[in-house]
Amino acid sequence: MYQPMLFLHWKQIKVALIPFVLAAFALPLLSVQGLGSLSTFSDDSIGAYQVMMNGQLWIPLFPILAGFTGITLALSSWNWDHQLNHVYALSLPLPRWQYATLKMGAGVILAALPGLAFWAGAHVAAAAVTLPPGLHAYPNALALRFFLAILVSYAILFA
Repeated sequence: MYQPMLFLHWKQIKVALIPFVLAAFALPLLSVQGLGSLSTFSDDSIGAYQVMMNGQLWIPLFPILAGFTGITLALSSWNWDHQLNHVYALSLPLPRWQYATLKMGAGVILAALPGLAFWAGAHVAAAAVTLPPGLHAYPNALALRFFLAILVSYAILFA
């Protein structure tokens, strides 16, 4: 019963999800754009300052992208039911709570697509820049937080 829910949600969201996946991959790359190798500075604090100042421009876009991705997934999850006046949901041989759980699980799986794209983009961005001493890149932690932000916004609007 889970596969039809996932397929149904995928049919509803596939066109709208592609820009979010591309943006999730590109945003970490854009946040390190222009940094290149910071070994040209004589002082490590200047390089660290440049990294931090460049990050301040792009950091607000990370939760905005995660929020809009979760909102789009949540709004599309019940779209099919609203179009058919919930006849499909009422004709299934399962309780309503189980139906909602299956729909929620399908959305979580589809939220993994932009999450994985963000994870790949964060790893490429971390590999593309040589950070000054004292600064470390944590692409796995950043991607996990991005995915959790998608899930939070998805869960809030799903209900």
